[in-house]
Amino acid sequence: MRCFLGFDLTAAEKLQLQSWCDKALPPLHKAVPPANYHITSVFLGQLEDDQLDHLTQALDTLNWDAFELHIDELGYWKKPRILYAGCQHIPDGANAVHRQLAAIAHQAGINVQHGHYVPHITVARKVVEPVPSPLFQPAMTIRLSQLHLFESVSGKQGVHYPIRRSWPCRLRSPGHRL
Repeated sequence: MRCFLGFDLTAAEKLQLQSWCDKALPPLHKAVPPANYHITSVFLGQLEDDQLDHLTQALDTLNWDAFELHIDELGYWKKPRILYAGCQHIPDGANAVHRQLAAIAHQAGINVQHGHYVPHITVARKVVEPVPSPLFQPAMTIRLSQLHLFESVSGKQGVHYPIRRSWPCRLRSPGHRL
Protein backbone atom coordinates (compact mmCIF):
# COMPACT_ATOMS: atom_id res chain seq x y z
CA MET A 1 0.00 0.00 0.00
CA ARG A 2 1.44 3.40 -1.04
CA CYS A 3 0.83 5.87 1.80
CA PHE A 4 1.53 9.22 3.40
CA LEU A 5 0.69 10.93 6.68
CA GLY A 6 -0.99 14.28 6.47
CA PHE A 7 -3.99 16.48 7.00
CA ASP A 8 -7.24 16.79 5.10
CA LEU A 9 -9.02 20.05 4.43
CA THR A 10 -12.68 20.55 5.19
CA ALA A 11 -15.09 20.74 2.27
CA ALA A 12 -15.44 24.49 2.86
CA GLU A 13 -11.63 24.94 2.80
CA LYS A 14 -11.35 22.93 -0.42
CA LEU A 15 -14.05 25.07 -2.03
CA GLN A 16 -12.38 28.26 -0.78
CA LEU A 17 -9.05 27.24 -2.30
CA GLN A 18 -10.70 26.20 -5.56
CA SER A 19 -12.48 29.57 -5.69
CA TRP A 20 -9.14 31.35 -5.22
CA CYS A 21 -7.58 29.26 -8.04
CA ASP A 22 -10.50 30.10 -10.35
CA LYS A 23 -10.25 33.84 -9.63
CA ALA A 24 -6.49 34.36 -9.24
CA LEU A 25 -4.94 31.96 -11.76
CA PRO A 26 -5.35 31.29 -15.46
CA PRO A 27 -6.86 27.91 -16.37
CA LEU A 28 -4.37 25.22 -15.38
CA HIS A 29 -3.79 22.23 -17.69
CA LYS A 30 -3.20 19.66 -14.92
CA ALA A 31 -5.18 21.21 -12.08
CA VAL A 32 -5.59 19.02 -9.01
CA PRO A 33 -9.26 18.27 -8.27
CA PRO A 34 -10.40 19.94 -5.03
CA ALA A 35 -11.32 16.52 -3.60
CA ASN A 36 -7.56 15.72 -3.65
CA TYR A 37 -6.44 18.85 -1.76
CA HIS A 38 -4.49 17.85 1.34
CA ILE A 39 -1.31 18.70 3.25
CA THR A 40 1.32 15.97 3.41
CA SER A 41 3.43 15.84 6.54
CA VAL A 42 5.49 12.72 5.73
CA PHE A 43 5.46 10.69 2.51
CA LEU A 44 5.89 7.02 3.41
CA GLY A 45 5.85 5.27 0.05
CA GLN A 46 5.09 1.57 -0.36
CA LEU A 47 4.53 -0.04 3.06
CA GLU A 48 4.82 -3.63 4.17
CA ASP A 49 2.25 -4.93 6.68
CA ASP A 50 4.75 -5.03 9.56
CA GLN A 51 5.84 -1.43 8.86
CA LEU A 52 2.23 -0.31 8.84
CA ASP A 53 1.52 -2.13 12.12
CA HIS A 54 4.56 -0.59 13.84
CA LEU A 55 3.68 2.87 12.52
CA THR A 56 0.03 2.79 13.60
CA GLN A 57 0.86 1.40 17.04
CA ALA A 58 3.32 4.24 17.63
CA LEU A 59 0.85 6.84 16.36
CA ASP A 60 -1.83 5.49 18.71
CA THR A 61 0.30 6.64 21.67
CA LEU A 62 1.16 10.16 20.49
CA ASN A 63 -0.31 13.46 21.54
CA TRP A 64 0.37 16.79 19.88
CA ASP A 65 -1.42 20.08 19.66
CA ALA A 66 -3.59 21.12 16.78
CA PHE A 67 -2.13 24.03 14.84
CA GLU A 68 -3.04 26.49 12.12
CA LEU A 69 -1.51 27.18 8.74
CA HIS A 70 -1.98 30.55 7.09
CA ILE A 71 -2.06 29.85 3.36
CA ASP A 72 -0.80 33.10 1.87
CA GLU A 73 1.43 32.45 -1.13
CA LEU A 74 1.67 30.62 -4.44
CA GLY A 75 4.82 28.57 -4.91
CA TYR A 76 6.43 26.45 -7.60
CA TRP A 77 8.90 23.58 -7.47
CA LYS A 78 10.77 23.31 -10.76
CA LYS A 79 11.94 19.68 -10.54
CA PRO A 80 8.55 18.05 -9.89
CA ARG A 81 6.83 20.94 -11.79
CA ILE A 82 4.29 21.46 -9.01
CA LEU A 83 2.32 24.64 -8.38
CA TYR A 84 1.19 24.92 -4.77
CA ALA A 85 -0.53 27.12 -2.23
CA GLY A 86 1.68 27.47 0.83
CA CYS A 87 2.57 29.61 3.77
CA GLN A 88 5.26 32.25 4.16
CA HIS A 89 5.66 31.38 7.84
CA ILE A 90 5.77 27.72 8.88
CA PRO A 91 4.49 27.40 12.45
CA ASP A 92 6.55 25.52 15.01
CA GLY A 93 3.68 23.05 15.43
CA ALA A 94 3.90 21.96 11.78
CA ASN A 95 7.65 21.42 12.00
CA ALA A 96 7.37 19.56 15.31
CA VAL A 97 4.70 17.19 13.98
CA HIS A 98 6.73 16.59 10.82
CA ARG A 99 9.90 15.76 12.78
CA GLN A 100 8.00 13.49 15.16
CA LEU A 101 6.28 11.61 12.33
CA ALA A 102 9.54 11.23 10.39
CA ALA A 103 11.20 9.74 13.49
CA ILE A 104 8.33 7.28 13.98
CA ALA A 105 8.48 6.27 10.32
CA HIS A 106 12.22 5.74 10.59
CA GLN A 107 11.72 3.53 13.67
CA ALA A 108 9.23 1.48 11.63
CA GLY A 109 11.90 0.87 8.99
CA ILE A 110 10.45 3.34 6.51
CA ASN A 111 12.88 5.55 4.60
CA VAL A 112 11.53 9.09 4.46
CA GLN A 113 13.00 12.13 2.76
CA HIS A 114 14.90 14.48 5.00
CA GLY A 115 15.23 18.16 4.41
CA HIS A 116 13.35 21.38 4.86
CA TYR A 117 9.63 20.74 5.40
CA VAL A 118 7.28 22.97 3.43
CA PRO A 119 3.60 22.41 4.21
CA HIS A 120 1.66 23.00 1.01
CA ILE A 121 -1.41 22.13 -1.02
CA THR A 122 -0.68 21.09 -4.59
CA VAL A 123 -3.03 22.91 -6.98
CA ALA A 124 -1.50 21.80 -10.32
CA ARG A 125 0.98 19.23 -11.59
CA LYS A 126 3.21 19.13 -14.67
CA VAL A 127 3.30 22.94 -14.82
CA VAL A 128 5.63 24.09 -17.57
CA GLU A 129 7.47 27.38 -17.18
CA PRO A 130 6.73 30.23 -17.29
CA VAL A 131 4.81 29.78 -14.08
CA PRO A 132 1.62 31.83 -13.95
CA SER A 133 1.59 34.72 -11.49
CA PRO A 134 -1.58 34.99 -9.43
CA LEU A 135 -3.70 38.13 -9.67
CA PHE A 136 -3.64 38.07 -5.86
CA GLN A 137 -2.22 35.76 -3.22
CA PRO A 138 -4.37 33.25 -1.34
CA ALA A 139 -5.55 34.29 2.12
CA MET A 140 -6.97 31.47 4.20
CA THR A 141 -6.34 29.86 7.54
CA ILE A 142 -6.58 26.11 7.95
CA ARG A 143 -6.84 24.53 11.39
CA LEU A 144 -5.21 21.10 11.39
CA SER A 145 -6.66 19.03 14.20
CA GLN A 146 -6.62 15.48 12.89
CA LEU A 147 -3.77 13.47 11.38
CA HIS A 148 -4.63 10.91 8.70
CA LEU A 149 -2.96 7.95 7.09
CA PHE A 150 -3.81 8.36 3.40
CA GLU A 151 -3.43 5.73 0.74
CA SER A 152 -2.49 6.84 -2.76
CA VAL A 153 -4.64 4.87 -5.20
CA SER A 154 -4.27 5.17 -8.97
CA GLY A 155 -7.16 4.23 -11.22
CA LYS A 156 -8.79 4.96 -14.55
CA GLN A 157 -10.20 8.23 -13.18
CA GLY A 158 -6.77 9.31 -11.91
CA VAL A 159 -5.34 9.24 -8.42
CA HIS A 160 -7.34 9.60 -5.22
CA TYR A 161 -6.41 9.54 -1.55
CA PRO A 162 -8.72 7.56 0.72
CA ILE A 163 -8.16 7.98 4.44
CA ARG A 164 -7.27 4.64 6.04
CA ARG A 165 -6.77 5.73 9.66
CA SER A 166 -7.07 8.93 11.72
CA TRP A 167 -5.67 10.34 14.97
CA PRO A 168 -7.06 13.46 16.66
CA CYS A 169 -4.73 16.17 17.90
CA ARG A 170 -5.15 17.92 21.25
CA LEU A 171 -7.23 21.03 20.86
CA ARG A 172 -6.37 24.35 22.43
CA SER A 173 -8.60 27.34 22.72
CA PRO A 174 -8.81 29.38 19.50
CA GLY A 175 -7.17 32.38 21.19
CA HIS A 176 -4.04 30.38 22.13
CA ARG A 177 -1.03 31.39 20.03
CA LEU A 178 0.43 28.37 18.22
